[in-house]
Amino acid sequence: RAGLPQNLLVAARGVGLTLGPAALGRGIGWMVWSGNSQFGFAFALMCKMSCELLIPRTIVPALLYSAYFMVGLAIALLDTSAYVLVGRVHGKSCARPMMLYCAAYGTGSMVAPWAVIMLSDRAWDFLAAVDCSVALFLAIKRLSYGKPRDWKPKIRGGTAAGKTAAEDSGYPPAASVPSLGRVPGRVLRAGMAFMYVAESAETSVSNWSFTYGATELALPSEVAAFLPTAFYFSFTGTRAIVVPLSTRLPPSTIAQVGTLVTLIAATLFYMLTSSMSAVVEAGGTHEDLRFQVKLLVSCLALMGAGTCPLFAMIAAAMRQHGDLSAVEQGWYDTCTNLGMTTGMWLPGLVSLPKVELAGAIGIFAIINSHVRDFPWWQTQGAAELPGSAL
Repeated sequence: RAGLPQNLLVAARGVGLTLGPAALGRGIGWMVWSGNSQFGFAFALMCKMSCELLIPRTIVPALLYSAYFMVGLAIALLDTSAYVLVGRVHGKSCARPMMLYCAAYGTGSMVAPWAVIMLSDRAWDFLAAVDCSVALFLAIKRLSYGKPRDWKPKIRGGTAAGKTAAEDSGYPPAASVPSLGRVPGRVLRAGMAFMYVAESAETSVSNWSFTYGATELALPSEVAAFLPTAFYFSFTGTRAIVVPLSTRLPPSTIAQVGTLVTLIAATLFYMLTSSMSAVVEAGGTHEDLRFQVKLLVSCLALMGAGTCPLFAMIAAAMRQHGDLSAVEQGWYDTCTNLGMTTGMWLPGLVSLPKVELAGAIGIFAIINSHVRDFPWWQTQGAAELPGSAL
């Protein structure tokens, strides 16, 4: 309606989403440490609601770009705060709740397009109404009942420490730091690198597989549409298997298996698309590729299953080594969101099969070069690795 390119508006949101976790990490640490998370969530939701009401009612470019940026910033605040809270409360047992959180997030992403189709021009108002309702619920609950019961031992742990340690953790100097040790720097750096590469590949295939199928493989649009559908269906449905498994298997085991499955799927994807491209170049049509298309759909479903648990399980695997401060969680989320941003444009420069194969090889190399920190199997007490505090 305002005549602005949609990709620039999405980019403005992406800037807020990418920079937000790192920029707001220390503030999120204070919010969680002081027991004011409910007010923090309510504030972020109200900011997001204000932007959602503004976007369909203005055509001023500066206001639209600012609103999209603020929406990204608010989502970053909500996401990072939620992961910090889950990690603080559940500690080494955070794999299952993190996976449930990701499942709820994924379900919302599947419902959103249908909500837009049904509500059309009123979709922004619907989002604003939902955000306002949740924000009011949280604020009223906080004002009526106070801070959650037993919040201090859940959030702060049991031992005190000095001012320097508290400041380094991203928490206020006056607060005590938890008894759980810090995540070693090498583990945090490996996790951040892993998620940047993993999200770049995941976003690439989810956003570009339809375009690649319709253009490079000359598939009809209704056939090409099955490619992202297969990926997302498997990506979401696999959580029904991973959630119960996360209570029985170490998170690093699930991450290692997911990485291996992703590598196998990416290799098959590269081989299949190379074969299909040769047929198309020789003058073949999609009728000549029926069997290969079925294999390709299955391959993308396998890729969705492999990438499904990676975000939650890598975060949970890092927490087996110690605690992540809000600042560190913010940098982890920033690397993840930067990977998403990279995945949105990279296949426009490099062919999708090469992006996926390089990404799969990359995450396999990263996690297995740190197999001591992300082991295939972990016996009781193995998280206390010798030298893990170095």
